[in-house]
Amino acid sequence: MLALSLGLVAGCPADPPPDAPTSSTSASQGDTTATMSTTQGPTTTLDGTTRAPESGTSESTGEAPLPARLGVTADWKARTLSILDLDALADGATTREEVVVRTIDLAAYAPGPLELELAPDGHTALVSISPGFFGGFVGGLIDAGEVEQAGTLLVVDLETAAITELVTAHVPMGLAIAPDGSRAYTANFGTDEILGSTLSIIDLVGLTVIDDIEVGGRPEQVSLSADGALGILNAASLGAVRVFQTRDPAGTLSDPLVVGSDPSDVDFVPGTPFAVVANSLDPSNFVVIDVADPSMPTEVFVGPSPLGAAYGLTPIPGTPDVLFTATDFGAAYVQRISIADDGTPTIEWETSVPGTTFALGIAVDEVAGLAIMALPGANVLSVQDLAGGEPRTLAWQEEPGPTYVALVPSR
Repeated sequence: MLALSLGLVAGCPADPPPDAPTSSTSASQGDTTATMSTTQGPTTTLDGTTRAPESGTSESTGEAPLPARLGVTADWKARTLSILDLDALADGATTREEVVVRTIDLAAYAPGPLELELAPDGHTALVSISPGFFGGFVGGLIDAGEVEQAGTLLVVDLETAAITELVTAHVPMGLAIAPDGSRAYTANFGTDEILGSTLSIIDLVGLTVIDDIEVGGRPEQVSLSADGALGILNAASLGAVRVFQTRDPAGTLSDPLVVGSDPSDVDFVPGTPFAVVANSLDPSNFVVIDVADPSMPTEVFVGPSPLGAAYGLTPIPGTPDVLFTATDFGAAYVQRISIADDGTPTIEWETSVPGTTFALGIAVDEVAGLAIMALPGANVLSVQDLAGGEPRTLAWQEEPGPTYVALVPSR
């Protein structure tokens, strides 16, 4: 979470010190049962029944089949999900109209979809409705306007537009789905009024919240290793990351490893015993950590500071490389970083997209060899070749968004 000044950034709402008590539930949180949406397209309840949509609530109902290769953007202030044809994007499309095949209306869910992840089945989306830290100064920089301090967790069937709402202990932000699609994990950042401190474990088959685990103040992002055996999350208020084994998250949660004042996105480096964490501010950099012993992660290398505030990290499957994003609010930057056998990083290339924006993440299309980044504020989708070179951008919407893009994971 951005909490300190970079000369440009005044920061987000102040967090309590690490030992300060935090509320465990909000007025609308704490019940782990699924609830049925009453305002959206066909809605599935836990008994498997489906309610027909109200007229005009989803553009996806009755439309053509989903693309063979699809992605989805979270259109935050527009309160929609946009389903993309990745083959059209790979063929060089330059407009939103060329790549968006459907939109799903989430108008009933304020402040809008901030992040999402897609399950391996190709049609299930896990969506966090959340203000994140865009209710503060950062939101002002991207013209977010007044941001409602509310949120929830949705499971959306992209084929039918059916929506199931799940209640987590705090408002979620970052998400991760197990490789087999059976479970998911949410980093519950909370809101300005009710600070989050939990990791929720979701049964994606039964559509229930299995557990809410205390992990430390302000967890923003959570990621899983390629085999799904390990998880890693940040706890921004602790300035730390924590690692866990998915067989028993609560029982295997490591002690906090302090990596900086403002750790943000986290992810594992494919085929290595390493993970990487982005530090947004003071200083802005990335840190390579060794997770060979997940109960005792250790710092290996501190990378150089990029230009501006660092945030997003995404591994490139089949390589020891990650994509790293940052912004100075005049442009968004992407670096491809290769991690050597000893944990030493090398920056392979860097590119930039002009505009006042903030990137929460970046997605990798292995088939087409592309990196796709959602840039709110600039309100564009950026498409970058994994080998480097100039990115192209697609104008997306008038409201701040898109905020996130997710692709169906490789099988």
